[in-house]
Amino acid sequence: YSAPFTVSSAGVNKVQFSSTDVAGNVESTESVSFSITSTTTTSVSSSLNPAPSGKTVTFTALVTPKFSGTPTGTVTFKDGATVLGTKTLSGGKATFSTSALALGSHNITAIYDGATYFTTSISSTLAEKIANTTTTKVTSSKNPSMFGQSVMFTATVTHTGTGTPTGTVTFK
Repeated sequence: YSAPFTVSSAGVNKVQFSSTDVAGNVESTESVSFSITSTTTTSVSSSLNPAPSGKTVTFTALVTPKFSGTPTGTVTFKDGATVLGTKTLSGGKATFSTSALALGSHNITAIYDGATYFTTSISSTLAEKIANTTTTKVTSSKNPSMFGQSVMFTATVTHTGTGTPTGTVTFK
């Protein structure tokens, strides 16, 4: 073989070779081994964004190598500087579920810790929002009521957060 060829599999690779000189003498087969380390990119996604307070949100990290192969190892999920958890990759994916995020915005990142033949990579930040979920229930003081009769409507607002809801309710 006299032309260049490409080897693009992450991990240990082995090339066997031999040569024949101009007199027709054939050399015995020899081999050389070398390894390729692939760079990776990591992305993170959310199962629910925005998410109601107290509801389980699952974050999925996908680690993609530049070369062929399936990355192994672990992914660490973080909310800003706070570690949420570390999960093992399976088929290049890792998931982490939580229902413990507080109300407000969270900056979620996934950090692939790297492994033999695969480099470390960090996802871009996912802005996850946890919000109160409200439910409004309307009741009537008289149901059924008669024409001309006074009726009082009451709206009860409940939510998944703490404290008492404030604001206005519009009846139509």
